[in-house]
Amino acid sequence: VALEARRKGQKANQKEAAALRYIGTLAYLDSTQNALEAYKRSTELEPNNAIGWNQLGHLYMRIGELDKADDAFRIVLRLARTNREYQVIAYGNLGLVYQTRGDLDKAVAPSVRNWVTKKIWPKSMAISGLCMKYATTWIRLFHFMKSL
Repeated sequence: VALEARRKGQKANQKEAAALRYIGTLAYLDSTQNALEAYKRSTELEPNNAIGWNQLGHLYMRIGELDKADDAFRIVLRLARTNREYQVIAYGNLGLVYQTRGDLDKAVAPSVRNWVTKKIWPKSMAISGLCMKYATTWIRLFHFMKSL
């Protein structure tokens, strides 16, 4: 009985977390604070959801909370396990945190090391828009790879 109640509670949390992510997505365009609150609550309800943590990291970056953004993106990386696309997203976002801090060497190093040595290029890379979003990182990556 207790196990069944626990499962029902977990399903309810997952549904509420999904609804909060939807609310957060809508609020992201208009109200950073409302989006932040929605994504914080969604990660509390469903702590193993990489999408929620990723968006929370972006919101922390938006308000200048770079340490919290770094933490959120590291959680995405931990949750990615063997999901190469999430690994690339997490490393790219961590690179953005370092880039925003002005540490361009650190901005590229983790991404390059993992992308090159582990060959974790996702199939949807061209579609995802990451190439445009991280243009500076890609240029530095190109020069780094040429030097190998």
